[in-house]
Amino acid sequence: MVHLYLSREAVKPHTAEKLQRFALSGERIAMAGGALWIDYGAQGVRGSALGRTAINDACGSPTTGRNWNSVRKIPR
Repeated sequence: MVHLYLSREAVKPHTAEKLQRFALSGERIAMAGGALWIDYGAQGVRGSALGRTAINDACGSPTTGRNWNSVRKIPR
């Protein structure tokens, strides 16, 4: 399941690389469009070591995360 994380502050440049150290097999992390994207793979977010604290610390400010299905339902 893919999640999108947004922050009021600019996400620090090397956030994806920092978080990759904690990623489990099958998890992918990227930055694009000023946002952090995490594909939690088949195990989903519940089975991940990439929790809110780790993500916020790596980003440098509080974030809000939404799964991609929820993002797609937001009216344009």
